[in-house]
Amino acid sequence: MYQQSDRWLNLFRGKAMLVVRLAAILLSFIFLCSVLGAAPIVRLTTHRAVECEAPCNRAAVVFIHGITGSQETWGDPNGTLYWPKMLAAESSLSNDLDIYQLDYDSNMFEGPAAIPIEEGIEAHLDRLLLEKQYSKVIFIAHSLGGIFARTYLLHVKLTYGHAALSRFRLVITLGTPNEGADLANFARLISMNEQLRILRPVDVNDFQQLVNKSLGEIQAKHDACASMRSFAAFEKLPVTGAGIIVSERSATKDAFFKIGFDRNHIELSKPASFSPIDPVYDWATRLIQACVRDSVDVCPTFRREESPNCPAGDFRPRNPN
Repeated sequence: MYQQSDRWLNLFRGKAMLVVRLAAILLSFIFLCSVLGAAPIVRLTTHRAVECEAPCNRAAVVFIHGITGSQETWGDPNGTLYWPKMLAAESSLSNDLDIYQLDYDSNMFEGPAAIPIEEGIEAHLDRLLLEKQYSKVIFIAHSLGGIFARTYLLHVKLTYGHAALSRFRLVITLGTPNEGADLANFARLISMNEQLRILRPVDVNDFQQLVNKSLGEIQAKHDACASMRSFAAFEKLPVTGAGIIVSERSATKDAFFKIGFDRNHIELSKPASFSPIDPVYDWATRLIQACVRDSVDVCPTFRREESPNCPAGDFRPRNPN
């Protein structure tokens, strides 16, 4: 009887081990599929890019949305009122611009932290800009996207030096909370989106303090140089139930020029009409046109003889050694 019990026990153990091994194989397969099939945190979309031999004598425009944003930040991707497509269709700029769009994971209740997003942005833009070597790079950024644009500029400064940084001529921000936003404190109570941490008010936000300080030092060094300029738009209308999301002071900190629009935070980046032309889109497009044409009011051209105090090393290629 005991021998029969042992046989049953050994048989049970053998089948149990088989089940465990099959389960392990299945879990490994599911994990591998999830890793291989997972979409990247940051995606780059090309709306128009003409073949151009490096160094490319064209300007690149890069769109970056904000927290809880997506492709829909800029309007209806399938419709005609879609900012990147509208800009790509501007006949007066078709020979001057390549247009790109960066999207990253972010929704109301969850989202990855800022560092992996910034690393994804760096990977995409470094590869693109090193390949094309555009003569000018222009950012159009909504809300948190403006902070990612600023941190990318710090990455360029630290990694490639001022020679590369001098290619970034214009940053257009739409409601970017450069000093944080009070609403972020409340939102953190109901959301697990890690990006909210860098949107807290600046007095309790070391990240924003460091970014602002570093960019201030860069700008001070470039006072005598024709370098990057920031133009900031701010919202004048509240979002229903939430009020003004980003204050004028926060949205326009350190901007070369500021302008307010009768839009709320969400509407600020969505073109509303063709005729009359949407005022926010029209304002930004005029800035881009002026920058492409080296307007002294937007993107003045650097000339050593006119700027003798410009740091000599800023605009020279880096020594490869």
